[in-house]
Amino acid sequence: MAAFRRYMAGTAALLVLAGCNLIEEPPTAELGAAIPVVHPIPPVDTSASHLLGRLNNLTVAAPDTTCPAYQPAHYSYSSSLEYDLVLDFDGVYDVYNDIWYSTLDSLLVLQIEHIIARKEAHLSGLCHRAQAMKEAFASDSLNLALTHARTNRQKSDRDAAEWMPLSNQCWFVHRIVDVREKYQLTVDSVERDSLEHHIYECASFNWASRVERPANPLHDESPGCPIEPYPNCAALREDYPHGVYRTHCAYNERLDRDRDGWICLRGRAHE
Repeated sequence: MAAFRRYMAGTAALLVLAGCNLIEEPPTAELGAAIPVVHPIPPVDTSASHLLGRLNNLTVAAPDTTCPAYQPAHYSYSSSLEYDLVLDFDGVYDVYNDIWYSTLDSLLVLQIEHIIARKEAHLSGLCHRAQAMKEAFASDSLNLALTHARTNRQKSDRDAAEWMPLSNQCWFVHRIVDVREKYQLTVDSVERDSLEHHIYECASFNWASRVERPANPLHDESPGCPIEPYPNCAALREDYPHGVYRTHCAYNERLDRDRDGWICLRGRAHE
């Protein structure tokens, strides 16, 4: 038996010298240090029961009467965020009214709308946060949508208990919970009950369009595009007054100096 063991040990040594590993060595760690265990990332739960649980974890409170007066200047944001929303929806889309627009010129009648109004957030605890946090909230695309100026005026600073969009209400409700959770905003009891009621009626929380979609201004490949690239923004704006994105046939990388994918935008000096 001893001879057999010496034979097996010698064979194993020869295999190791030949580059063969009989047993895969476990990862080493310093004495007393735990070897980290990597767990797979679970899929995001978008069920109604999960969202209700998140809603119930929000702090229920009346508007904060200790807040200083709301000042819009403390919640400033750039109007160029409208182009980020165009990319988010892969087109010019009024998500509240389920209306698609075929040109970037339509941005003239659309406005950036805060799903949770800045004043509402101010009175829900944001008034006591740092200025940087207020500006981050005002510019966070999670809380933004494009809608017609008339709809924006109708909604104003109303919360979900006072106003609901005509379309994509379940998406709207989910975003409210997302934003209140992200910025640790309180919710009053009336709005909380309204949100709960709508969540129970939702089968999906994704936005969805039920109308025919026109040509997408981000992906225009029409014959009207010139064979030769536009030499400058002045020339391009004669045909596309509001600029184009990199997926458009008229896009010219040479004019995209800040490399954001847009060229010759209205109000931006790209040339």
